[in-house]
Amino acid sequence: MRIEEVIKYPKLGYIRESLYGGRELLGKLIFWEEKRDGCLHSDTKIITNMGELRINEVIKQRDSILVLTYNWRKNMFEYQPILSFIKRRHTHPFVTVHLRRSKKLSWTITVTENHLFATEEGWKEAKKLKAGDRIFMIGREIPYIQRQIILGTLLGDGSIYIAPSGNCGFSILHSEAQWDYLFLIQKLLGDLVKMDNHEHRGGYPGSKLEKRLTSRINPEISSLLREYCLVNEKKQINQKWVNELSPIAIAFWYMDDGSFDSHSSSAYGQATFHTQSYSIHECTLLIAALKRKFNINAKRRKDGALHLDTESSKILFNLIAPYIPASMQYKLPQEFQTGHSYWESYKFPTESFQLIPMKVKKVTEPNKWKHIRKNSREYDIETANHNYFANGILVHNSNIRCFIDENDNLQFGSRNKIPASDDLLKSIKNTGYDAILRTALYTEKYQWNHDIIVFFELLQKGKSPSRIEYHEKDDIAVFDIYDINEGWWNYTRIYQFCYQWKLPVVKLWAVSSHSTIEKLEKQTEKMLDRAKKENREGVVFKSYESGRAYFFKDRLDIPHEKDIKNNIDKDTSKCPELPEAEVMNEIQKVLDEIGHKQFRDKKIAMPLIAQYVAAEAKARMCSVPKGLYSYYVKKLRSLKWNES
Repeated sequence: MRIEEVIKYPKLGYIRESLYGGRELLGKLIFWEEKRDGCLHSDTKIITNMGELRINEVIKQRDSILVLTYNWRKNMFEYQPILSFIKRRHTHPFVTVHLRRSKKLSWTITVTENHLFATEEGWKEAKKLKAGDRIFMIGREIPYIQRQIILGTLLGDGSIYIAPSGNCGFSILHSEAQWDYLFLIQKLLGDLVKMDNHEHRGGYPGSKLEKRLTSRINPEISSLLREYCLVNEKKQINQKWVNELSPIAIAFWYMDDGSFDSHSSSAYGQATFHTQSYSIHECTLLIAALKRKFNINAKRRKDGALHLDTESSKILFNLIAPYIPASMQYKLPQEFQTGHSYWESYKFPTESFQLIPMKVKKVTEPNKWKHIRKNSREYDIETANHNYFANGILVHNSNIRCFIDENDNLQFGSRNKIPASDDLLKSIKNTGYDAILRTALYTEKYQWNHDIIVFFELLQKGKSPSRIEYHEKDDIAVFDIYDINEGWWNYTRIYQFCYQWKLPVVKLWAVSSHSTIEKLEKQTEKMLDRAKKENREGVVFKSYESGRAYFFKDRLDIPHEKDIKNNIDKDTSKCPELPEAEVMNEIQKVLDEIGHKQFRDKKIAMPLIAQYVAAEAKARMCSVPKGLYSYYVKKLRSLKWNES
């Protein structure tokens, strides 16, 4: 049996957070042991089979959710169930780890100072990370079709937003009439996007309900947007973007910004792309790309739209029709309105992950917006692979174990890393118990046919992570032993083993049995009081049955240190301005609503423009740009130019 499989057997839980688990202990003999000594902030997002969720949400849904982990032995990603969790008032100071992948791509994660990260040099505590260390982060390859959908929708109704960290994402907003189309985009992009829970309504009378898709912010999406769609931090059509466009991207652009004129002079009808918000240069690039890549002739009208003649419209419709779903086929000529599309038989790609190293820029105190207060909670979860991805970064969660491997070598494992890191191996050697453990495990295996794994807490010299205990020297405390053939040993057998080999073992505080949850809770409080008196982190209580073991843990609520002081100026945090293209779109809505005559009256037009732009800026989490009147004047000039 492989070592990582052994860890799957315990049924773990935390009775103070999940009392239903405690019922399995009623009527059984319970062994109460001392708890000897990393956790995450509640804002931290965990990658699950249901997308990225905050860790506090993951814990709430733990019975129906799987967490993405990494199996170091098989070198593969695996979704694993949550075996146990921690939710408590935070016992360690929080720190923020700042990462940098490139000049404009950075990442942060807020954790307790003792939380461990997978680095190229082994597992390291957050507080021991230094600038230049490279830690592992999850990378996702965005499949070709998803890339094309993103590039196409951003030509249309999609917008780009940039986070203060420099990472960026995109959002897509559609009214109720296009919700079927929006749901299709959500399905095609999968966990790259999420649907807002709230419906929006425009800021003018009679406006329709709208829904918004927002992308995840991750390095892959940020890289894609910066590579193709951003120029000087603004969305701008450029040569590289238009060179990348395929029929799929053109189809999604057309569904957003295209229209079909069936009443034109041609019996076939003609297509138009409404590119009024784009500059002449951007339209020129689009015209050239359509001609070069697809032999489509487009001309820019006076109003800024790109118009296709009849022959080019035929080419366009033949090119994009397979990718137009039934709900949007009203934009096609009658002969293409089949009610079917390519997406009905499309096989959605499986997730493609890879581990990528990212450089640590610095480790700092958390920003004030993280709300680190006295009642702030810290969280951790345990999986069979003893790791998971928090904010896309590989972190882990377990303790020290030793065993005889397949080659008869003694191995010490730290979390999921075998062998343990050099600093931990040094501490184990300092205890003087490494030689004793070697002899004990060989004797058990070859004399008594017991192939066992010994689990122990490594009590390193100095203050413990919870700041409760102080250790004069490096030491260990054995707390569990697992027999490959027989299962978990009970405390009596563990104590006998440690007594024989003169190994330190965790203290047994009590043995009890309870008929009700209330009595069990009362005993738990009693044991926690003892933990407080004896300067221990908490209590562990177990019950054994035919090689199976039920493990429960509870910890003291540790007094909070003084709040972290900072000098952040509240007035310095500002939302980015609403992009010009979106401002012009709102102005166009005003024009469409009140008509040319009233639009020329600034007393009528400007209040509506201000109202529309403010509503759109709020929905997109942007600020209203200064000099709104200049945009109005720009639109007036374009109208005069078109009429001339």
